[in-house]
Amino acid sequence: MATSPTGETFSRADCPRMRRKNILELGVSIAYTEEKKWLEESTELGILSREILQDLAREMQATTFPPGFRVVIEDTPVTNLYILERGVADRYRRKQPGLMWASSLLPGAIANLSALGRSQPADSRIITRTECQFWVISADRWRNLLERYPQIVEAYAQRLAAKLEQLEAEIAYEKERQNALRSYLVPQAKRGVIGNSRYAVKLRQQIRTASSDARSVLISGEPGLEKDNLAALIHFGLDSEQWSRIIRAFGR
Repeated sequence: MATSPTGETFSRADCPRMRRKNILELGVSIAYTEEKKWLEESTELGILSREILQDLAREMQATTFPPGFRVVIEDTPVTNLYILERGVADRYRRKQPGLMWASSLLPGAIANLSALGRSQPADSRIITRTECQFWVISADRWRNLLERYPQIVEAYAQRLAAKLEQLEAEIAYEKERQNALRSYLVPQAKRGVIGNSRYAVKLRQQIRTASSDARSVLISGEPGLEKDNLAALIHFGLDSEQWSRIIRAFGR
């Protein structure tokens, strides 16, 4: 008979069994450590503490879905939290009746997190594009984690506040940008260049040339010659990729 450091008594016959048990426990611990590291480095859950991520890793179950599989269906009760580990999936959100907004999900993306936080049905449809492996956590286990760790809600509240602050800054920048570019705004063309005179024919040719040229355009002339209309004809004759070109009319 022998005694373990914890005071347990065991026989020599128990030694191989105990070694196997320790090896299995070590293997599970290493697996959880790798999953915790992946959550920390590859997902937005990395804002949580390592203790929470360790418990979260213990709750995850790996599930593989074939291409074209509907993982989540909109407007249905949320039963699981999904974390994409491998593959590509598509998310479809309904913006208005008859109109869906699509985006791609890459490894590290999380599905149903917002709906679970608000205790509402799924707000999007998720369909696998390739074979995908998801880490799955049941809704009940996720809620238990929220009860055990209020820090999860606090961390996401802080993250949301930071996102709102960033969004406000982007909106303010865009307003300043629009004000600065207002003088360059090109109105809709009122009419084309009509007539068969040499001047009209030459002007139409110049408009076609300017529309096919990659350079910026300067239109000058006496007031009342509808240079803004000419600028609009050039602008809307461009490919959409060239709309960043500047067309400025002087001498209005």
